[in-house]
Amino acid sequence: MANRAEIASRIFRTAHELGIETVAIYSDPDYELPYVREATLALRIPGQYPRDTYLNIEAIMEAIERSGADAVHPGYGFLSENAKFASAIESAGVTFIGPSSDTIRTMGSKTEAKALMQDAYVPTLPQVVIDKDSEVDVETLSRLPYPLLVKAAYGGGGRGMRILTSPSEALSLIRAAQREALSSFGDPLVFVEPYIERPRHIEVQIFGDRFGDIAHLFERECSLQRRYQKIIEESPSPLLNQEQRTSLLETAVRAGKAVSYVGAGTVEFIFSPDGAFYFLEMNTRLQVEHPITEMVTGLDLVKEQFRIAQGEPLSKEIREAAQRGWAIEARIYAEDPLDNYTPQAGQLRDFSFDIDTVRVDSGFESNTSVSSFYDAMLAKVIAFADTREQAASKLELALRRAQIAGVPTNTSLIRAILKEEEFLRGDIDTAYLLRHTPATLIETLQLDTDDMNLYLSALVLYVSNKRSKRRTSLHEIPFAWRNVYNSDLSERVSVGDKEFLVSYGFRPKLAVKVDEREIRDPKIDCLDEHYVRFEGNGRLYNFWIHENGDGTYIVNGPAGSVNARISDRFPSTQRQEHRGSLLAPMPGTVVEVYVLANDKVLAGDPLLSLEAMKMQHVITAPNDGVVTEIRVKSGDQVGLKDLLVVLDESSND
Repeated sequence: MANRAEIASRIFRTAHELGIETVAIYSDPDYELPYVREATLALRIPGQYPRDTYLNIEAIMEAIERSGADAVHPGYGFLSENAKFASAIESAGVTFIGPSSDTIRTMGSKTEAKALMQDAYVPTLPQVVIDKDSEVDVETLSRLPYPLLVKAAYGGGGRGMRILTSPSEALSLIRAAQREALSSFGDPLVFVEPYIERPRHIEVQIFGDRFGDIAHLFERECSLQRRYQKIIEESPSPLLNQEQRTSLLETAVRAGKAVSYVGAGTVEFIFSPDGAFYFLEMNTRLQVEHPITEMVTGLDLVKEQFRIAQGEPLSKEIREAAQRGWAIEARIYAEDPLDNYTPQAGQLRDFSFDIDTVRVDSGFESNTSVSSFYDAMLAKVIAFADTREQAASKLELALRRAQIAGVPTNTSLIRAILKEEEFLRGDIDTAYLLRHTPATLIETLQLDTDDMNLYLSALVLYVSNKRSKRRTSLHEIPFAWRNVYNSDLSERVSVGDKEFLVSYGFRPKLAVKVDEREIRDPKIDCLDEHYVRFEGNGRLYNFWIHENGDGTYIVNGPAGSVNARISDRFPSTQRQEHRGSLLAPMPGTVVEVYVLANDKVLAGDPLLSLEAMKMQHVITAPNDGVVTEIRVKSGDQVGLKDLLVVLDESSND
């Protein structure tokens, strides 16, 4: 398995069901992940960066030889669509579970792929190709209708992409896109095509065998994205009527036949608001979102991949597949949607789901660590039901009841989307999260006053009880007991930008108040280290409470989760940051430092860039000032809130 985490576990599950032994490769940060112990054999590839491990073709080929593996599954990402890697596997006489290296190479170039699709009568948008030596001919571009979209020919994930709204900005933005394409993909080739506003992204799963047969397994709607990356997918698409669906599926099969496709592949299309659709690209691998196709067809796509790789023809199950019910998948990312989707790292204190109601494909479990070296996706949660409304409701409930602590995730954002009216109407497109900001969506999940008071009461009593257990004497005295009944203990608790005062004590029975509002007949049972049963105001709630490790707590309960901070009784004076200190917003690697000590900078000027989880983040000056200290250099690893740069802003006062 030339991959890691969730997809490795997914492939191993089917392989073991078929009696196939498996080999995992793992980097140093991945040593404790579940897939490593799930494999029959696990081989270490020393290092932590992708280039040294999961992108290191030489090291992976050596692992293949050492293990005696006779087949390689590339998963998705990393080397899964790398023609050089596929060719090396073929040359070694090992089976590559996927299409040929020639197909990967051809489809890897968006410009070549579009030209090939045009010859196969697959609808495409007109394009102008611009390489590094080409002059940007504004007049030629003007033959295309503005606005225009610049895209990297060998790119993806939004990198090397720019929107042109007028001829005057064409030259500068195309050159910027070329620089980014060269940096990200090693080739500055870009192309320009008409930009479709508010498009929908719909793809078709295809399978091909070595005998020239191609079949489809219906469509997937993938329009709900952030930063050009999918976060919610579903099948079927709520957009398509039967006539549109038939046309789309037939077109996808035609695209597969144009390249004599073998194995599992995906043909992606972009839909304009007028209902027309155009070829976007072909992914020559198994997609992240393949589980929703499995749910609506009842097939195991990985099993079908193995069959085809062994030289078998398309199975009867694929040829006669039918689409039934509705499946929706949510990708759970370690990121903070309220901070521009900043990737997060750390230890997952808890990571569990109700697997009796939903399918969970995960690469992590409780007490495993999320590193900053790889993609931020932790798991995929998939709900299946008879109708779209039922599937959305089922998925939202499963996420509400999920126990996730230690690392911030996008779970609240996903829950809010699943309850939002536009989404429930199926009125979605790739700009959905530009119209609906994460802050606005998540705000709709706020607990009502009664629920919030119960959550905070349970938290404060839980923490007080834990403190009492650390006593070295007087163990028989109840927690929160005072010998003066009218003298309560109190804690200040912050949730977001709101602060609450929680008071509690025994008079002689337990009494609790939140901001002077009395909790009626409170009772609490701390049943184990994290599970709490709390009763108040005539309600009985079960809570799971975890300390995140940064001084905050997450309280999971029936109404959702609350992140709260209990103010320190005796605040530490050890970490008093100097005015102008810029701290790392996430763990990561310093890519480049753009300034020197004593440089004068203006607000918004770039100071340095960090890379975390395959994404680059530029740290900019918050105000005008002079750089007085630089604490890091290119290549340094930094942790969350490590000091990076100090600005003296007083020189501009």
